[in-house]
Amino acid sequence: MVIDDKMVVMGGANSDGPTNEVHIFDFGTKCWTKSDIVGSVCPSPREMHASVVFKGGMYMMGGRVEEGSASQELWKLEKKNALNTYEWKQLAVPPSPRCAHVSGVVEDLLIVYGGFDGEATIFDDIMMFDFDKNEWVDCELRGPPVGRLAVCACVDEGEEEGEEEREGGLVFFGGVNAACDLGDINVIRIVS
Repeated sequence: MVIDDKMVVMGGANSDGPTNEVHIFDFGTKCWTKSDIVGSVCPSPREMHASVVFKGGMYMMGGRVEEGSASQELWKLEKKNALNTYEWKQLAVPPSPRCAHVSGVVEDLLIVYGGFDGEATIFDDIMMFDFDKNEWVDCELRGPPVGRLAVCACVDEGEEEGEEEREGGLVFFGGVNAACDLGDINVIRIVS
């Protein structure tokens, strides 16, 4: 995730298994540094999680932790000073644990789609987190659900200028489910 012209990378796995290290890539100097984390709490090592940036903070949800189960946590990483020092804060517990999902920010809401529970369930639902209220909100997915994990996604801001108006949303492509690889493109939009 990019915060203040730097790329912030948390977790993943190496030959020793999942990690919870935070590394920073400075686009100006083209150098990597390991971040100093302050505070007494931080996420456990994990991989297959999803992160977004919103108002200068990185929000990281879920992932597969060391024992192989899916995490049911939402964390915020905030920069504390100019010396690459960051602090984690745990937020409201998501409705279900998951890994290999996608997320994006649409209309100031964190949208989480798809994923896997680490055991047998491939999700075909969405979850929404309201940043202002610091809570998960009820939502409904309209349209034919197709459970999937390992999905690719980006946020489309939409277009208001010109002759055509295009609604934005979380655009996701492909992934896999229990039956096959998927090659479709879909958009999740907020509808009242």
